[in-house]
Amino acid sequence: MNFIALRKQFGIMSSVIAITALFPSILSSHCDTMNGPVIIAAKKALETANVNLVLIWVQKGDEAAIKESFQKAMAVRKLNPDARKLADMYFFETLVRIHRAGEGVAYTGLKQAETEVETGHHCG
Repeated sequence: MNFIALRKQFGIMSSVIAITALFPSILSSHCDTMNGPVIIAAKKALETANVNLVLIWVQKGDEAAIKESFQKAMAVRKLNPDARKLADMYFFETLVRIHRAGEGVAYTGLKQAETEVETGHHCG
């Protein structure tokens, strides 16, 4: 390996280490945790009224169910602050349950942001 290739590889490894050190929550975020990428996308979708932001997390055949869940949540969350919280959790749970089913993994509920990532499963 020549010096330039070695230097480039070292730079990439240094960047990964720096990101890991500065943002450890990124690595511990999981698709069934409240700080995971699926819930982050769901929150953004609800804030912007754009269901398309979460469709990347489900299979094509499940999109209709997600869109229906999203519309129900959007209608209910307008009622009052308590209804909003309940509607958001309904949508989060539905989305994560369907996402995990699409990966062939059982849904065991939403986990707190601090929850350790289970081994052998990668959110994707």
